Amino acid sequence: METTEPVPARERSAEVGPVSGSNRAEILDVLRGFALFGILLTHVPSFSGYDYLPPDRAVALDAYGIDRFTVGIVDLLVDGKFVALFSLLFGVGFAIQMRHLDSNDERTRRRFLRRTSFLLAIGLAHTFLLWQGDILTYYALLGFVLLLFRSKPPRKLILYAMLSLTLAGAGYGAVYGVYNLAPDVLPLGEAGASAYMQRIVDITGTFASGSYAEVLAANFSFWLVKVQWILFDGRLFTIFGLFLLGAALGKLEVHYRLREYQRAIWIALGVCGIVGFAGSALVVYLRARQDLYPPTAMGIFETLLAGFARPSLGIAYAAALCLLASTAFGRVADACFAAPGRMALTTYLSQTVLCIALFYGFGVGLSHSMGHVESLLTAVLLFMGQSLVCRWWLARFRYGPVEWVWRQFTY
Repeated sequence: METTEPVPARERSAEVGPVSGSNRAEILDVLRGFALFGILLTHVPSFSGYDYLPPDRAVALDAYGIDRFTVGIVDLLVDGKFVALFSLLFGVGFAIQMRHLDSNDERTRRRFLRRTSFLLAIGLAHTFLLWQGDILTYYALLGFVLLLFRSKPPRKLILYAMLSLTLAGAGYGAVYGVYNLAPDVLPLGEAGASAYMQRIVDITGTFASGSYAEVLAANFSFWLVKVQWILFDGRLFTIFGLFLLGAALGKLEVHYRLREYQRAIWIALGVCGIVGFAGSALVVYLRARQDLYPPTAMGIFETLLAGFARPSLGIAYAAALCLLASTAFGRVADACFAAPGRMALTTYLSQTVLCIALFYGFGVGLSHSMGHVESLLTAVLLFMGQSLVCRWWLARFRYGPVEWVWRQFTY
């Protein structure tokens, strides 16, 4: 894996088109690809229906007798960590896009608005025509807000990021307050929780056996549920905090100066690794002993802890990859993750298409037929195939297909 040397700011500021060639920090592509791999590991059990199975049916599909263990490992080491890394990298990309705006370049501002508007359109199409679990819509909407912070120095961006991450528990805390002060307004007792879970089971059952039209209707219903949950668990504050932190790192040009920032990266690995692992372990422990729904006082602490622990472990993963960039492991990581990361938007969208084709009723129809281990192995095989196809594509074309359309619209 190449650790691209710093490109003089004067040369970078002269660019008016997409970043490419010698000005591209390959470590960012590797990190994006790595993040997409982790995201797929969490998404395939959802697409396969395993995440929504009643306990007795899940046990019946446990062919190897270790699904409970692998679920715990994924909760501890994967869940939320790779989305956090992907969000951080979005912020880094924002800083790269915004480097012209130091001189209030109106053309660059309009380019960013066009770029983000296209991302919003893709996200909305992805949400309502394919899959309710889309993240691009929220990225685009928060990207418009991020534009307000373009002139802030790195130190202030980091402070704002910490504030935003702290606010992750605010949504849950507000629901908890209403639930206890005005229970008639928000009846989220045991009956409400049971009805909520039954609704999810019914919706995901439609994915397994319904026609495309029926799946679209169920997809919209599930999206409404997901929006409530995203507001409930404060995820938007977490994402935006990571955008701000990534923008600070982008302004510091850490991705170009890995050797210069090596000591800081080691510190980040140690501190974030300890905080992320210990905090994530405590979150897994607490969630095994109580549900977040209906809301509890402990749930506020748990949500706040998860808002820091998950990103911390994601940052530790990124730091480890940066430190290993020039080693043999780094070359393996480059071969596995750089090509999918360079075509990140195409890779992300194609993961949805592949999973729908495999698991939904109007596709191959493998839903509700795999245990957790089999779902994870399927995710690994799918990503390996994606990596090979991306490498083949980039050997012949400069950009991924969706990226090419995106850049044409932007520039």
